Amino acid sequence: MDNVVQVVNSTGRFNKSLYNRDIRLAFVVLLLSIICSGHLFAASLSGTVKVVETLEPLSGVNVFLANTNLGCSSDPNGYFAITGIEPGKYQLVASHIGYGVYQEFIEINAGNRRFIDIRLQALPVLIDTVSVFGERRFRRELEGDLLNISSVELNLAPKLGEPDLFRVIETFPGVTTVNDYNMGLHIRGGNSDQNLILLDGMPIYNPFHLIGIFSTFDESAIQSANVSKSGIDPVYGNRLSSVIDVNVRDGTAAEHAGYVNLSFLSSKVRAEGPLPFGSYLLTVRRTYADLFVNTVTKIISSDIKLPYHFIDGMGKVVIKPGNRNRLEITSYLGKDVYDMRVIDGDDSSGVYNWQNKALGFNYSNVINPQVVFYLRGSMSQFGAEWIPTDTMRSEMIKNVFTGKTVNAYFRYDNSLFGQIKAGAEFCFNDYYLKTKGFSYQPIYFEKNKSLESSAFISINRQFGALLNVGGGLRMTHFSIQDTLTFSPQLSLGWKITPSHEIQLHWGKYHQDLMTIGTEEIILSMFDAWVTVPEDLPVMAAEQLAFSYRWQIHRNLALDLALYHKRFNHIVEYNTTKYSPIDPDFVDGTGIANGLEILLKGNVGKMQGWLSYSYSLVEKTVNGVTYPPKYDRPHDLDLVLNYQLTKKWSVGSRFVYHSGTPFTQIIGYMRQPLYEDFRTGSYPYEIEVYGARNAWRYPDYHRLDINFVKQYSWRSHPMEFYIDLVNVYARLNVLAYAEHNDTWIQMPPLATIGIRGKIW
Repeated sequence: MDNVVQVVNSTGRFNKSLYNRDIRLAFVVLLLSIICSGHLFAASLSGTVKVVETLEPLSGVNVFLANTNLGCSSDPNGYFAITGIEPGKYQLVASHIGYGVYQEFIEINAGNRRFIDIRLQALPVLIDTVSVFGERRFRRELEGDLLNISSVELNLAPKLGEPDLFRVIETFPGVTTVNDYNMGLHIRGGNSDQNLILLDGMPIYNPFHLIGIFSTFDESAIQSANVSKSGIDPVYGNRLSSVIDVNVRDGTAAEHAGYVNLSFLSSKVRAEGPLPFGSYLLTVRRTYADLFVNTVTKIISSDIKLPYHFIDGMGKVVIKPGNRNRLEITSYLGKDVYDMRVIDGDDSSGVYNWQNKALGFNYSNVINPQVVFYLRGSMSQFGAEWIPTDTMRSEMIKNVFTGKTVNAYFRYDNSLFGQIKAGAEFCFNDYYLKTKGFSYQPIYFEKNKSLESSAFISINRQFGALLNVGGGLRMTHFSIQDTLTFSPQLSLGWKITPSHEIQLHWGKYHQDLMTIGTEEIILSMFDAWVTVPEDLPVMAAEQLAFSYRWQIHRNLALDLALYHKRFNHIVEYNTTKYSPIDPDFVDGTGIANGLEILLKGNVGKMQGWLSYSYSLVEKTVNGVTYPPKYDRPHDLDLVLNYQLTKKWSVGSRFVYHSGTPFTQIIGYMRQPLYEDFRTGSYPYEIEVYGARNAWRYPDYHRLDINFVKQYSWRSHPMEFYIDLVNVYARLNVLAYAEHNDTWIQMPPLATIGIRGKIW
């Protein structure tokens, strides 16, 4: 088994004392290195970045000393630290998309440890060219193919009623979906359950509403989102493909305020304001299209009814007793209801219910300008069930998955060693799954428990002005398999010229969580979560990625990436199970190769990005090699936003990609199990399928447009918007039915609405 060590004793059982000894030894060595190197502190500059109007911290801010190669980006708490500064006078610069540029001349003395607060001014309408796509300084952090999605970028792309984080992420290279009604993101050839999706550090297992049309996260509460496709920080674990780290913004500390967003599809309200030593933020959202449609159809005596609605809410409280301590408490609750009885008019159909619940905290303490301590804990739960009716007692499904996580680590910035992160994480999972009537044999997981115990360390060191070297290791013990895994990483960054930079990343990753589903399910309400069965190995992946960045102009950049990815022991449901003795799950292998191009910038009043991906993805399961459902060799997205006037703007998105693969019905045969004894014939037919996913649907393309007008209502800023989806009514194929009937993806849709401040 690749990169797996079975820590066993002479009896073949897991030696917990040996495992605990190794963990303790690793942390003793780490602490000694930190303590012994304390005398090596040089001059440093640290501080926080906040918004002028609201005093909320800003993450992902580019903070650097002009005309040097010293710089960094602020963390989710707005904290930054620059070390190894020679004495002298410097120009301090801070920039972030959607905000004005901060500049200040400062003087650094030998051995000085200076702390400074930076305040950025939000730009009301037009986005400053420098702050949007300004020159990225050579940083200590080797970020790999990192996407940083800001709240401003969320509003650039057209949307259906409201901005959607996952729809925006989908427009960047290396990210695909199966269809318009499935927002499971497949990143660089990985399954959607191979993405670690975090909301303020809390894992969210099924972050979608209404078969993917709505995401879980209210965009008005999002400050930023970081998507790591390679070079994943060892702080994160138990996923093979990516980390999507969503940061909820702080509530304003300036005043109590309320906001509303009303459209044909949903409504939401947001309240925020100051608290003693902090702030609060609260959002509530509900779809009411079901109430509107069902009321209208009742009036006009129509049979058309909508059986679905959801409600969700998010809250955040921030406590800041000083500049060096910060505590965040974040919660989320979302519930979906799909009631087929609304359509049938009786109790002959079932009811789907599924929900996400999460509660967590993040604590940070700036011990000194070089050392920051982070502690987070969370409880996340996903629950789903299909409540059967009297006529459907033979079929049912129920899944409850609960994860409790504690993560603690130190970040140490030192002029000699660079940046060091070290800590530990413990994940306690318990889950229940029972299905009946959805497969040849029911799948049943009794209430099981699992524990993931991890220790991790990473080091990023800058050599001179042009070279960065990084490495990391995450060790995890998975209790179900009683297996200790090692996930090493290596990174290299080289700034060839001031405008050209390359990075190389290699890493191995492990995962024991999975969802149960098959590619044959076109529309999926939710995914059921379990751990890999104990008789199968932990899933593994290895990736080698190369990235190149050309800063063409201060407001225009080109990113290119190449990657090669191998998957081992990818566990999935056995679609060829025909006998009770056949296993429910099998493991396979996979390979993914790809090229990614991203051109991003702005010219005058126009801004946006062009992304293109070329990829080849293959899976091998039960000896059969095939392209998975989400394999799209060619994928192109163009997102543009133009400021027509000070009040009006227009946005557009054009998407083109190769058709997704499918398995063709090549004929029919008589079912020998159902002979008509009166005639001696076999009247029942079954389908005969060709090679798996050997055919493809027609190429997909679509154009979306939106218009936004800004105005004031009682001195409060407001927006009126019109969203048009699939403007030229392209009939993109979702699926072919048995007799060549065609199911169509997103039809032409339109919605209007208003949003803005009401108090």
